[in-house]
Amino acid sequence: MNRITVSLILLGFSTPAFAGGGSTMGQFINLFLLFAILAVLTKKPIGNLLSKRSKSIEDELKDSQAQLLSAQAKLQEVNAELANMSDKIAAMENKAKNDIAVMQKDILDSADRDVKRIKESAKRSIDEELARAKMALQKEAVLAAVDLAAESIRKNITDSDNKRLSDDLIAAARGQHGH
Repeated sequence: MNRITVSLILLGFSTPAFAGGGSTMGQFINLFLLFAILAVLTKKPIGNLLSKRSKSIEDELKDSQAQLLSAQAKLQEVNAELANMSDKIAAMENKAKNDIAVMQKDILDSADRDVKRIKESAKRSIDEELARAKMALQKEAVLAAVDLAAESIRKNITDSDNKRLSDDLIAAARGQHGH
């Protein structure tokens, strides 16, 4: 590139290019020679530059095309996942509903078992308390009956009854001892 720049500077400052007195044909020939020299000197570097730029643009287009294809593939994957996401969400909702139903059934079953256990325990407690109360009432009834009988005996027994009971008791005691 440095050669091209130096050549252009030399041609631009040459006397025939700025000479006002030459013929038009001479100026035209000088101009033609200038362009011809420029074309010969710059053909290869400009061609290389354009070739490199063309190759660079081509590579960028290929990279862009590859990125576009990759992005389109990724977009299809994301769209497929989104389409499947509603199915996944519906499946998760159904599973959650089923799990809730199972949990509710388990809770109700457990509550039923607890109610039965509590009822049985309460029935046993009631039966035990009832038995204790019956025993207490029977004991009180026996004691009351004994007290009433004793009172009745004290009121209704006479001295002659006492004498006869004593004699019977003594006779029974002697009969047991063999006398």
